Amino acid sequence: PSGSLFRRMASHEYSFMTNTAPLWTMGGPKVMSAARTLRKLCTNILDSPGILKYRRVRIAKVDSLLQEALLVHCGFSRLTYPDGDYWVMHRVDEALLRSVVKELDLALSTAQSLCN
Repeated sequence: PSGSLFRRMASHEYSFMTNTAPLWTMGGPKVMSAARTLRKLCTNILDSPGILKYRRVRIAKVDSLLQEALLVHCGFSRLTYPDGDYWVMHRVDEALLRSVVKELDLALSTAQSLCN
């Protein structure tokens, strides 16, 4: 019985992280930096949704840190401007971004408490 419970738990390991699971499954030393970066992107957009500089980020700045699927899920799409390639959020889904930030806050605080 306990073995089957463990298998069920493992199969839903990140099910409570409906928006950010791909971030946590990547693991490794960059995961905390990636989480903080994504949180900063989302909170800047929530704080100033009408300002383009907060709704776009150079692909080169986050390419090795944040997975494409995660950025697309949050509402970003690739766009080429004359000065380079960017991830751009054209439509702000406030409820989704708040949910992402909530998940990131929970995960980051949990990870921090485990490190202390």
